[in-house]
Amino acid sequence: MEAIRHIFRNYAIAWETGNADLWLSIWDEEGIQMPPGGPALNKDALRRILPPLFVKDMVAAMIIEPEEIKVMGDFAFARCRYTCDYTKEYAQPQEIGKALSILKRQTDGSWKLYIDCHNSSIDPSNGA
Repeated sequence: MEAIRHIFRNYAIAWETGNADLWLSIWDEEGIQMPPGGPALNKDALRRILPPLFVKDMVAAMIIEPEEIKVMGDFAFARCRYTCDYTKEYAQPQEIGKALSILKRQTDGSWKLYIDCHNSSIDPSNGA
């Protein structure tokens, strides 16, 4: 379980430090991200479009807390909640959300993100 928690720590560190290479390194080569309000993105698409979004000093703090992790052979799922605070320079409201991630065990025994889906927990109709 600690190896899976480590994936989410690196996910947060990558955003806090603006390190797209670190973020891409936690993904399986066949990985798919399913962001809110957009199409599913495979790793090739993530490599093309996401690095410019990683800006140093944009994210002040990101916390991803796995609430449940279940391992089933070479796959695992993690249900998480997260918060993301932006720096004053980027002046975005705090993001609070939830995620469901499927991870895949690699041939070396490590884990990588295989499918990741997340969305906001804030109701846009009332801001809470």
